[in-house]
Amino acid sequence: MNWVITVPLWRQGKGVPVAERIEQLERFRALTGNTVQRFETEEEATSAAYLWSQLGFSVEAKFRPPLPTEDNQP
Repeated sequence: MNWVITVPLWRQGKGVPVAERIEQLERFRALTGNTVQRFETEEEATSAAYLWSQLGFSVEAKFRPPLPTEDNQP
């Protein structure tokens, strides 16, 4: 589960005020129980981001590398 969607607080070139993004992030958290949703594939994350955008949320899909653990250390 290395793909996530979230409401970014800052996106270069986007004209949405930070206060509005914070409000969206709080609503997103209230609806999902978290500030991010995790997905296995880019396709799933992109599809979910599209659906959230249809509900008026400004979300983006991102790849998040796994956190290092003793099991996945080189």
